[in-house]
Amino acid sequence: MHTFKNVSLDTIGNWLNHFLGNSDTNSLLLSPDALMKRAGDNGCKVTVAPIDNFEFGIMEWGVEEFKSITWDSDGSFDQNSTFFFISDETIRNKEGFELSLNKLEQFADYFEDIFNMEFFQPSDYIICMKAEMQIRIVHHEGVRIVIERS
Repeated sequence: MHTFKNVSLDTIGNWLNHFLGNSDTNSLLLSPDALMKRAGDNGCKVTVAPIDNFEFGIMEWGVEEFKSITWDSDGSFDQNSTFFFISDETIRNKEGFELSLNKLEQFADYFEDIFNMEFFQPSDYIICMKAEMQIRIVHHEGVRIVIERS
């Protein structure tokens, strides 16, 4: 039995509305560019940094590389922190996932099984850190984006 759950995009959209402090009725615009624009329009701090060696065709990235790109450069996070996970694949299924950081490896195995693909590829990944009130994005163009309330 896994320790993460499927969540609707509406649930994630509600969290985004709470995070951004507005009631945007178009909350399901879950692309990195749309989220960056919306965050900027609502006075959030948006930090963009390039990801080294991020290019199409790299198939050997694993969970540790994903964690390193997404979190490690900003210090440690509570391993029990819960977050919403959204990727291009989950959006096609009209859902995301909710899990804790310490279950990411187990989730990655599950993700690979259900989507029949490697977990971490040059693609879009949106992480909504619930307690930390942050959005962390790995953008398919090779940048890491952190959105925080100002």
